[in-house]
Amino acid sequence: MAPQPTTAGDMLGQEKRLLDRLLVLYTQEQGVYREVLELSRRQGEIVASGGTVEQVRRVLERKNTCLEAIRHLEGTEQQAKAAWETGRDGWSAAARARLHQALQEVGQLIEEILLCEEANDRHLLQLTRSD
Repeated sequence: MAPQPTTAGDMLGQEKRLLDRLLVLYTQEQGVYREVLELSRRQGEIVASGGTVEQVRRVLERKNTCLEAIRHLEGTEQQAKAAWETGRDGWSAAARARLHQALQEVGQLIEEILLCEEANDRHLLQLTRSD
């Protein structure tokens, strides 16, 4: 038996379901990435103020837990991401724009984290060179 043709209503429903799932995913990721950013900033403060290795270790452990949470989140929506990519050309411009915005926000947080981590690394290198 041949598959039934997909109606515009079916496509809109599928688009909405996929978009909603992916927006929830990226909103959750943003929350975790914000925490990683705050932890990175905290790590820099600890190093700058002469904190203990134990304090830094606790921050690093929490950051690792956050990164594991992000890996888990990403793994839960692989099918939705694949379905989105497969149908991408058929999705509405508004839906594509909303998803693009969410991805940009995640990307901006990642960029801030990388910049903070780079600054932390430079500071730590300066401290080890001055010893």
